[in-house]
Amino acid sequence: MDCRYLVIQDEASSPALDDLVTSALITKGTSDDHPTPRKSPQPLSSRQNEKDGVTYASVPTVPFDELDDTDEGGRPLQSTKALTGAESRDLLPAVDIGSGTKLQCLLTIALGVACFLACIICSIGFWTKSTGPPLVYLPKGLPGEALSFIVNIILTQCLEGLAYVHSVSLRWALLKENRLVFNTNIRLAANSRLSRPNSWYINSISATLLILCYAATSMLVMPRVDSDEGIHHESHINLIALLALGLALFGQTLLAFWCYYNNLRDIPSWSSNPLNTTLTILNQQLVQHREGRCIDPVQIRDTPDERPMLPRKQQPSQWQVSTSARNAIIFIWILTGLSFVWFLTIVLVARANMIGAINKVNHLPNAKWHFSLAWDPSGNPIVGETGATTYFNAVFFSLDYVEQIQSMSFVAALIVGLLFVCIIQGLQTLGLHCAELIVNLSRDEDVWRALDAQDGSGAKNHVLKNPPILAALMSWKYLTLLIFKSLLHWLLGQSSQPSFDYIVDSRVWFTMNYARLFVYVICAAAFASALTFLTFMKPKGPQPATYGHIQTIADLIDDWTLNENGRFWWGDKGCTEGVRHAGMSSKKTGLGQIQMNTPYAGELSRRFIGSTKFINKKYS
Repeated sequence: MDCRYLVIQDEASSPALDDLVTSALITKGTSDDHPTPRKSPQPLSSRQNEKDGVTYASVPTVPFDELDDTDEGGRPLQSTKALTGAESRDLLPAVDIGSGTKLQCLLTIALGVACFLACIICSIGFWTKSTGPPLVYLPKGLPGEALSFIVNIILTQCLEGLAYVHSVSLRWALLKENRLVFNTNIRLAANSRLSRPNSWYINSISATLLILCYAATSMLVMPRVDSDEGIHHESHINLIALLALGLALFGQTLLAFWCYYNNLRDIPSWSSNPLNTTLTILNQQLVQHREGRCIDPVQIRDTPDERPMLPRKQQPSQWQVSTSARNAIIFIWILTGLSFVWFLTIVLVARANMIGAINKVNHLPNAKWHFSLAWDPSGNPIVGETGATTYFNAVFFSLDYVEQIQSMSFVAALIVGLLFVCIIQGLQTLGLHCAELIVNLSRDEDVWRALDAQDGSGAKNHVLKNPPILAALMSWKYLTLLIFKSLLHWLLGQSSQPSFDYIVDSRVWFTMNYARLFVYVICAAAFASALTFLTFMKPKGPQPATYGHIQTIADLIDDWTLNENGRFWWGDKGCTEGVRHAGMSSKKTGLGQIQMNTPYAGELSRRFIGSTKFINKKYS
């Protein structure tokens, strides 16, 4: 006889359980005035599972139309399949459209407008009033390096907000093309065929503007330098770089504005929460819950359905799941290796220059080159009477080919220098952009793992309506990414610091100080190591890993019912026909601990989940 099983605490049936079975076997009345006579309940038997030692009550199977499918309030109950199928949109919770986030995106666009207008107006205004080169003297009380770092922090914050608008547009554009697989994608590498703001050529322009923004900040503060002695003097604001920064911000702001209004009607939610994204897609009937996959991680998302399997003690890592994450971490380590080669090259060139200068001076027979970590090149001793740059730890070179061809103008030299810095900053900008994928995939997994009923540090707020900005500020992973973005861009600019000649204003020099490069390489290696840790980290516990994979989340969440605080949890939901089931419940106390030596698969009817607390004597 086909039976359904309810977990009970004792082997013998209790009066409460008998009442539950009795009420489950009462047939529904055809109307309030003419109820249908109740049928007598069939006898209740019980058995013990040999695998987990848990006692189950055997309830004779009754057709669904003969069951009293109502809860305590008289509302009809549906099975788990009906709750999660795409055909039951009215039974799913409300989607968080992210109206607050939408307003914040609009404010970010307004901030971008204010920033690019300030840069363009100030650069043109000071340039027209100046009779000399496009430079503005910086008072000595304000150190140029500190100013450059502050500008990098503000710029990074502004660009992050504008990029968020672009990424939201991309997410729903990919959905329209039936190409949205993960909640997070590499924004500038994932192209859309239907949304022009996310097309490949617009993404290329966006990447170029992003590189120009950070290159302009590296050229923004320029000291005067005596190239013969290597002495840095007062600092100046480069108006050409300020104008370029304004134009690049204008392009990024215009792109965000285009994404905002061009796709406004096609964006159902501005939230970046992977649970909310999955719920939105379920409401649109573009994804369906697949039964029998309650313990399957994203790594085996394409295996056949409805086959029992044992829970895992560890879940797959990003490296095993995402090809894009693998490519991103490889690219980041290649860039770190190139920076180390650059550092060694500058050390060897500086050493060769210094040894050559010492050999030319006869009255310094005991002078020797040594490795110096002086941050300021002017603090190093000079070998005089050589007529050339003779630092211990820096190499000077100029892009001005005055020796061969007529010297270019100072404005042209500044523009050529800016393009040179774009080449240096370009690879790093793309590398940091790829790092966003690794961090955001890990954050998406954190959102899902916070639903574990056995984890005391789970979600404290509404699981669908957590504001993205608040969630980002509470994530150490995102804050680490934000800090390293500003720090690495600033250090790279300091490692190839632009300057202009103290005597000849028409020549732009670049000071490559290997002491600063050494600090940059250490920070780049530390950042790459942290990303590698996230990429290879295997989440512990039986809760299946998703990393924001839409279909996997839809498969694992069998019940979207939330409690009054907008929360629900994942855990063991009992056993049916010898196979246990894991899933979601709005009652944390109604979920048990996952049994590691017992197979999980299948679904349980919500009528039993909602009315019964599953208790296992092993862990109760």
